[in-house]
Amino acid sequence: MPFDLKHETKTELLHSSKQSLLRFILADNNGQNPQINAILKNPIVFREAFAVFNSIVNFDVSFQLRNNNSYEAWLRQNNLACELLKRRTRKLHNVEFDANKAELKKFMKENKRSLLPYQKAQKRYLRYLYQKYLEKFLVMEPWLSVHSDEVFFETFSYSQKLYCRLSVDVDLLENIKNQKYGTTMFSYSTNFSEAIEKIRDYKQTHISVGLNKEDPVSAHIDLGTIPPERDYIRGLLQMNTAMNLSFIQIDLQPIDLHNLSYLLTKRKKLTEASAIRYELIPGEKVKIILEPENKILECSLSVYDGAKSLNIRHVLREEIKLLSRLVPQIEKLSVFLYDSVSPVFYLARMGEINLTLGLSAWIAGDWTRKGAIDLLRPNSNAAVDDFSRVRILKEVSENRITTAESISQKLKMPHDVVLSALQSFAQEGLVFYDFNKNKYRYRKLFDLDIDASQYRFADEIEAKARYFISQNSVQIDNLDNLNNQLHIAGTVRDKAIEYQPEIVIDQNNRMISASCFCHYYASHKLNLGPCEHMLAIRLKSQDRQSEPTARPELTK
Repeated sequence: MPFDLKHETKTELLHSSKQSLLRFILADNNGQNPQINAILKNPIVFREAFAVFNSIVNFDVSFQLRNNNSYEAWLRQNNLACELLKRRTRKLHNVEFDANKAELKKFMKENKRSLLPYQKAQKRYLRYLYQKYLEKFLVMEPWLSVHSDEVFFETFSYSQKLYCRLSVDVDLLENIKNQKYGTTMFSYSTNFSEAIEKIRDYKQTHISVGLNKEDPVSAHIDLGTIPPERDYIRGLLQMNTAMNLSFIQIDLQPIDLHNLSYLLTKRKKLTEASAIRYELIPGEKVKIILEPENKILECSLSVYDGAKSLNIRHVLREEIKLLSRLVPQIEKLSVFLYDSVSPVFYLARMGEINLTLGLSAWIAGDWTRKGAIDLLRPNSNAAVDDFSRVRILKEVSENRITTAESISQKLKMPHDVVLSALQSFAQEGLVFYDFNKNKYRYRKLFDLDIDASQYRFADEIEAKARYFISQNSVQIDNLDNLNNQLHIAGTVRDKAIEYQPEIVIDQNNRMISASCFCHYYASHKLNLGPCEHMLAIRLKSQDRQSEPTARPELTK
């Protein structure tokens, strides 16, 4: 896709004795140029939250040489240094040091002179990598959006296993000028993240989004074209889809986060897989269990008010310590868990500022290559006609933030049709679900239309599921509606084996539980998305439900 993102100059933070100016320089996102100028009322909370945002950007950055072929070629041509090192090692082992001090001194001088070209070349190469490639390849460009009610930032960590969203409500801003809605990337540098630490409450802090080309202070430096990475875009689309899952919400107090961070800091990181398990019993205090030590942390001020007992486990636990800096600022910490499948979201509520931390399911994985989150729900565009899609999207874009219920009432459409359209828009990068306000927010990644099929999973699982259907190898054995949940059981013939997957879908058309006895499910459960057999009976059930005589009536 021909996206040309060009920065006019670098994002900067200017300080004086009386004020600070945060100037976020945006990329030219094919027509989307959000702008806002205002004054921060509470700069200290913003400083602490943005420091956590910065730590997530640089969380798992590790410097790696991308290509050392030229160095190896040079070493093969100049093997004198290697031979001298070998001779030195042999002599040190075979000759007494005191008896050969003069000879050793002469050898060391010769060795140093022979290695000098290599050391100079190595320094030049490392300096070249640091100056030209460090920020471009190791720090991913965050996204910035200006909305009618808030300004928010989004980013992934380097390995893309951590997602962060920092939102600043407009109630925290005063003297707002030149507010223009839109979404794009902004240039990011380590110098800017370090300068954030210098924000003080006795100095007035101004925030400026966009670039005033008439401002003589802004030097127009051409940094070239920045092509958006396919994996990065796919990660945002996966995150949009993940937020539409049916989550279980528990609310913790700041002291619970402090105690959890203290235990994680006190205990050494074990070599075997470590995890956090939430033990939830209705009407009782929330229990957090650290595995494999089985250390129990009882949240004395947090009570689980759900309807059934649950034990939910997720593997990333050290990353939660990133939120410990926000303990003095947090009013409430909401945890969004999915029964038997990740991701997990932690929402730190700090008044007008909120920070969402998303953890993927894998220790060495990411959102973009290993997670088939979008396959937890089928592509249901066929259930919504094009005219209805245009009307729903227009309603969302005009209101900027709304709910499925309000759209359904205003347009007089069925709720499930509106919800299906909103979920498909999330996969296309047009909207996403805001945990904090429980509403759908319009957020178009690019001014051009995105073909969601290009950013889906490699489609091996979905291709297999559709192949089973085309070969008439899928049979629906049971299709029942119990307690507003659709229970689907079927048989899928895969080569010479018949698998019998079962899935449960809630009234919002979301898969909440599933099982199968194939190797894929036994190895990964639902952490990598449904297996091809689960997906096959779900697609098959859609065809069956589309028939008037076979479609069950869901109780509202």
